[in-house]
Amino acid sequence: MTKSHLLNQIVDGYNDIEPCIVAALALGQNIFIEGAHGTGKTTIGNLLGRAIDESGRGFRFYAADKANIITIGGLPNNENSSKTGRIEFLDTDQAIWGAKIVLVDELPRADKERQNYWLEIIEQRSFNGVPIQYHMLIATGNNRTYRGNFDMDLAL
Repeated sequence: MTKSHLLNQIVDGYNDIEPCIVAALALGQNIFIEGAHGTGKTTIGNLLGRAIDESGRGFRFYAADKANIITIGGLPNNENSSKTGRIEFLDTDQAIWGAKIVLVDELPRADKERQNYWLEIIEQRSFNGVPIQYHMLIATGNNRTYRGNFDMDLAL
């Protein structure tokens, strides 16, 4: 009798890591799915994120190499920021505030500045010093030898 793997029914080849992904989901731990170009990493991340967020309002998708401070944080609230001396943001539909599941696609393609944003979000669960209450972050990336990748900070 062969064991059926749920993820393998969606994208072929995820049998070996399915238990790790299921455990991370249960524990609310972040995961990084690394593999060759075109192997379904983004597909798995999207499907997992949308399945976990039943409301449809708590899933956020970011292309790591394109996301910037406004994409992640929202529009700067210049009026409040000038009063407090700290950058504050106006919430938008894409902003990370209120996110339950965060998918960061192609993390190794992010340059050093963007990697710094993601490092704070992943390690500190905060952005610009403000706590974020997401349940889980899923990051994807091609193998380290992929030509479009930057060297990632070891903490990532």
